[in-house]
Amino acid sequence: MAAGKIEEFSINAWPSLQTILMDGWLLRFADGYTKRSNSISPLYEGGKQTFSEKIALCEDIYDKAGQPVIFKITPFIHPELEPLLEARGYKTIEPSLVMELDDLSSVPEPDSRFELRLTPSVSEEWVNRLISMNGMSERDGRTTMKLFERPLMRTGFFTLYDGHTPVACGLGVANEEYVGLFDIVTHPDHRGRGCGEQLLRHILRWAREGGANKSYLMVLKDNPPANRLYEKLNYRTIYEYSYRKRV
Repeated sequence: MAAGKIEEFSINAWPSLQTILMDGWLLRFADGYTKRSNSISPLYEGGKQTFSEKIALCEDIYDKAGQPVIFKITPFIHPELEPLLEARGYKTIEPSLVMELDDLSSVPEPDSRFELRLTPSVSEEWVNRLISMNGMSERDGRTTMKLFERPLMRTGFFTLYDGHTPVACGLGVANEEYVGLFDIVTHPDHRGRGCGEQLLRHILRWAREGGANKSYLMVLKDNPPANRLYEKLNYRTIYEYSYRKRV
């Protein structure tokens, strides 16, 4: 599948609370939680406005919303856009990889000593686990609840247990033949024991049983442990992206 299609899937899989489509650019808002849900994705070019005019209009809209102005930079944007952002004081942050696994059947079955608990809808219990495992704020946890109140695609909220102890959690969103993986996190006290890998094996089995045969995910470029895990499971980088934030 073309990388652009995966970009489209990822936008749909991770929702925002409000969106504005402005002359081919998608502006997303979600109370500031995650750059994915609070940034501008220049999807295509249209209309007669110049890039400078559109950037200025975005700045005005985000300033009025009380949110920082952040652009998502992918290989699909117009080549003239990034130099303009640089000249206006936007600096690159969070270089990241989009990775694809093109055959779910290649993933080994999970270890039976771990138990998986799955719910098809978001719950306060699952969000509280996410808060405790990745150190996010209570406010961001509540935003997560709002983002996934009514998922429009097949979504699973997963917790991996070792006995009675929750050790990892994450979510999967399936769309057509793909499943996207998001918020994969292991509790700090249980890292280095293979819990993350077991969680991924469980999620990918759930996706495969539901008809998916491929997967994608996004990960920070500067995250060697996660990158090694994904490569072990045969994920391969298909494109890179970053954000530009006004400073």
